[in-house]
Amino acid sequence: MKTLIFKINTDIELPQNIINDAPYQGPFDDYAEYLLETYNIEVSLDDSIQYLKEYGAWTLEELQDLELNKARILWLACLNCKENNTNYFYMGL
Repeated sequence: MKTLIFKINTDIELPQNIINDAPYQGPFDDYAEYLLETYNIEVSLDDSIQYLKEYGAWTLEELQDLELNKARILWLACLNCKENNTNYFYMGL
């Protein structure tokens, strides 16, 4: 199983197939579930909260679930890479 490590202020190279297969519109939940079963996603709870809270889309209470945060970060990373036509995602603040 391949590991993807997300850290604050760090680039990560996503496999191109993850980006290509990600839905651009509509629900991401099923795809995120597939990715979480296929890849070992490593991110600390603190880093995930610090990064995601900047979007203002979730309350601090909602951000306490690391597995949901992993899915949220994957969603943002895939969309970012699609929009920027790259497979590098910078999890910066």
